[in-house]
Amino acid sequence: MMRAILAIAAAGMIFLGLWLIAASFVDPAPPAPSAPPQVIASPRQASSPILLGTALLAGGVVFFILILRRK
Repeated sequence: MMRAILAIAAAGMIFLGLWLIAASFVDPAPPAPSAPPQVIASPRQASSPILLGTALLAGGVVFFILILRRK
């Protein structure tokens, strides 16, 4: 029973990682046509969705393999 729950959690991590990777390739909405000039702060350094998705995907696969190898 516990292995099944952990396997579902690992599959969820894999799905979330694939979803983050796929969502980063979708074109964003076009910018507003005539926006007034604004003061814009410098962008924060944040992890890209591709990097986060890859980490989740790799972690989910390793977790899934470790769960299924248990006897």
